[in-house]
Amino acid sequence: MKVTDDIENKNVQYENKFVFFFDILGFENLIESKKCSYIYNIIKKCIDQVDQANGSDILLVEGDIVFENGDLKWGKIIGKPKITFFSDNAILSISEQEIDNEVYRIAQFVGNLQSYLILEGILIRGGLSYGEIYHDNDIVFGPALVKAYDIESKKIINPFIGVDSDIVEKGKEANKYTSQLYNQIFEWDQTKKVYYIDFLNISGNTAYDDKQWYLEMETVLQNKIKEEPDKIAKSKIKTLLKYITEKTTIKTTSYKTSYK
Repeated sequence: MKVTDDIENKNVQYENKFVFFFDILGFENLIESKKCSYIYNIIKKCIDQVDQANGSDILLVEGDIVFENGDLKWGKIIGKPKITFFSDNAILSISEQEIDNEVYRIAQFVGNLQSYLILEGILIRGGLSYGEIYHDNDIVFGPALVKAYDIESKKIINPFIGVDSDIVEKGKEANKYTSQLYNQIFEWDQTKKVYYIDFLNISGNTAYDDKQWYLEMETVLQNKIKEEPDKIAKSKIKTLLKYITEKTTIKTTSYKTSYK
């Protein structure tokens, strides 16, 4: 029997899932300058924020997912998304039936994850898509992963999260009575032709009106700018800092300056 015959006889099929692909800014410099334990702790913090709901199981929740007092607050457990880390990249996949195709909830979760990691000094750039993927403990591949990677690598330059326009429009159409929420959290970048998550304007995010929370973010980023040796990475951090500083001042959902 050929190896390929054995593979084809197994019950291996794509699933339709939301797929979030992201990488960590400045990881190459960290590898060169920091000890193994330091790198491990960075990756562990990313995983722990997805993992914290129930011990070692990675769980998504139903209801309001908010960032409060430095922690993500969780609601009712409804499913177990899968997460895979390799080097500075991570893949998180979430089955549609686990969240009833609630694109907005996924964006809340991802945006609040991004907010927490910034306060930890970890900056991420990512892409969120929906479609076919195969993802188990050892292997991950599929069209949705390729799409999420393309968004991250080709459309998003700075530490922000891009979202496939198809799933945003799908969410708006399915939830017309709450479409204003989509307009708050998703902003359209006309130049790049992509939506991105406005993580500082998430409905239910108590940090939005918390001046101290903004100041903590600004302090973290100012310190990272001083410490970052790479000019390109430093420029990206400055862009994120400018976004947060200006957001602190204007606090409006119509903020449309393109930073991405």
